[in-house]
Amino acid sequence: MNDNLGTGHKVLKREIVVTADGSTSLKIPELDEMYHSKKGAVQESQFVYIDHGMSLTKKPKIDILEIGMGTGLNVALTIKQASANSVSINYDTLEPYPLTKAEQLSLNYEEILGLPVGMMSQIHNSNTDNQINADFNLSVYVQKLEDWEANQLYDVIYFDAFAPNKQKGPWVLSNLKKLYACLKAGGVLTTYCAQGQFKRDLKSIGFEVTNPPGPMGKREITVAYK
Repeated sequence: MNDNLGTGHKVLKREIVVTADGSTSLKIPELDEMYHSKKGAVQESQFVYIDHGMSLTKKPKIDILEIGMGTGLNVALTIKQASANSVSINYDTLEPYPLTKAEQLSLNYEEILGLPVGMMSQIHNSNTDNQINADFNLSVYVQKLEDWEANQLYDVIYFDAFAPNKQKGPWVLSNLKKLYACLKAGGVLTTYCAQGQFKRDLKSIGFEVTNPPGPMGKREITVAYK
């Protein structure tokens, strides 16, 4: 099933899973694909996207693009990190297959992360230019990467699409070139994926590619700089 997690607005069945750190995630049984590591959704996302993405940018205001909002965990972690460090965030995220209301209510991120009640619902039901708090502006686009056009440049890109062997579309060269074009000079793209062809494609476009050791026993991740 190369790049279709659904047809039109119909998505494949998703199941709630509790990961090893107590945080919830989703699984698509038909693809045998998890939204996060079974070893810990929060731990994995914190390591890949906050510690090796947002936190590498030492600016008072950061523009972030996320490819694959999924459960909204990366958004929630970014809000928490921004609040703790007095950083202002403009956050754009793409999610062509939004969660249902029932799926949203099954996630436990507010409890696990100590977020205000109702914040995850606010995240998932945002459209464009939503003020989550005084220092966090969120825009959610129900679009695939190939159909989306950037209207600004970003400091950080969270590349959190499904694995290339499950959802090929986001990883094709034309989409990687699109991401390179909308990244600021010195900006960073971070992802859990360390596939060889993906890394070679990034280098061919002009990225400087590094591969820090991954979280929870994962061999490595990819952090690429423009």
